[in-house]
Amino acid sequence: MRATAATGPTFRAPLLDAVAQAFASRRSAIRHGARSFTIECEAEAASIQPPERLNVAVSTTSPRRVQLRLSLWPNGGLWVWAGSGVKNGSQFSIAFHGQLQTPRPNGVVRWYEQSLELLSQIESIAECKEPLLEIWREVSPTLEYAA
Repeated sequence: MRATAATGPTFRAPLLDAVAQAFASRRSAIRHGARSFTIECEAEAASIQPPERLNVAVSTTSPRRVQLRLSLWPNGGLWVWAGSGVKNGSQFSIAFHGQLQTPRPNGVVRWYEQSLELLSQIESIAECKEPLLEIWREVSPTLEYAA
């Protein structure tokens, strides 16, 4: 189910619903300078209960081209990918996963916004890797790759 950032999708999982609504309430601030901003409910494997996942994605063009994606599962597991694009590929990309220890919908949105701000100011993966992981420290991020 795809929804506009104005209302956000509805989820069966209380955590996902709360986080989606927190993102929807910050839509104006997040969309400022963004080319696109989406909040989606995606069907997930039947082994996940309820079988859904929250996906949030933003692409910016100002002051530089940056993409930031977040996926969150009902059990609090999350995955974050960030990249800075150039015309024929990505100048850098980084991905990590983590686990929310306590439900913090506004915290997730705040970390997402802080990540966007950081990514808009850096020039290389070397500049953003440690600060980005520090922003998300409460989820005990595990780096998957940085290139």
